[in-house]
Amino acid sequence: MIRDPRKPEPNYMVRTESSHEFHANLRKTLNLLKIDAVGGPVYFVVEGLSSWPEEISAMCESARYFYEEHTCPTNFIRIPLISLAGDTDPHGVFEFVDAVWMMDEYTAADGAGDTDAYLAEVFPQIAAASADK
Repeated sequence: MIRDPRKPEPNYMVRTESSHEFHANLRKTLNLLKIDAVGGPVYFVVEGLSSWPEEISAMCESARYFYEEHTCPTNFIRIPLISLAGDTDPHGVFEFVDAVWMMDEYTAADGAGDTDAYLAEVFPQIAAASADK
């Protein structure tokens, strides 16, 4: 079992690489987004930032607003263009599903090239979608 990234121990949370004092209270997050497709949901996990300390519900609401309403997906997915019905700055392409604090266990799994099992445990929606097939 991994540490609970919804009720994290601050010493194990991942900080930004920035040493600027403005970023001192920022911690990295993992955000689960989805697009409904013909074969079932397509999930995306993207890295984000949030202020610490902050309740998980407030962090999720901020993330929901950011990913669903505030920004174009090209700002958090590294691709040159998304066009939706001719709109090249579409907002609301993804549905926000969940968010957690990024823990050092994730960075260790990522460094080992083994994030699938970690993310499936952190985001049970991913495992449930796989089980439905």
